[in-house]
Amino acid sequence: MHLKELTAQMSPFEPTVVSAHAQEHGIGRRGKPWVKCDNSIAFSVLFPFQHSPTLASLKLGNDVCQFIKEKYEIPVSLKWPNDIFLNGKKIGGIIAQLIQGPHNQQWVLAGIGLNLGQPSPTQLKELAQFQATFLSESIVLREEDEHQIALELAELITKNEEPTESLILTKWKENCFHMGKQVIILENDQVVMEGTFSNVGNAGQAFIKTIDRMEEIWSGNLRVRNFC
Repeated sequence: MHLKELTAQMSPFEPTVVSAHAQEHGIGRRGKPWVKCDNSIAFSVLFPFQHSPTLASLKLGNDVCQFIKEKYEIPVSLKWPNDIFLNGKKIGGIIAQLIQGPHNQQWVLAGIGLNLGQPSPTQLKELAQFQATFLSESIVLREEDEHQIALELAELITKNEEPTESLILTKWKENCFHMGKQVIILENDQVVMEGTFSNVGNAGQAFIKTIDRMEEIWSGNLRVRNFC
């Protein structure tokens, strides 16, 4: 059962994680399919959060960076709004949505997928088509390992007090690899804006400096020029 379906049975809500060894209908950002590879983790997590869903994606990205660096001693970086990158290639992603809990409390329901170890040869070819990769070939996961790692990361996400907007943004800027770089924003594979990625706002929105103005962007597919 999906975590979103489980919330209908919860009263009251409580922080919850559901991990999957295999996915038949995984969904990535903007409704695109997400294929769970071998030696990867995929899980959903529910936790209270009083800021915007875009800011939730930034907070989760920070948590993933911290977790990977502490567990595997490998630094990874972030691409706005919700992608995890290693050496210029995507190794994971985050989708987050706000849901209303009991007593009008705001919660985030997030899905996280991370390619940690080497996929099968067929899966590796599929990843290459999307300029995606994995964290390390030294990581080999059994099914129980996948669930344990998902639980450890979910505990990091939910255990701490909710960070302030300022702390989320400060950490995210440190983890982001394209601050101050030339980017393009696409919608439905069409370029809608080009400029310099200048900043992120208090709600997680991007500020893009074009030739003649500063534009505020809330969604879209970001690509970094001469990078990915």
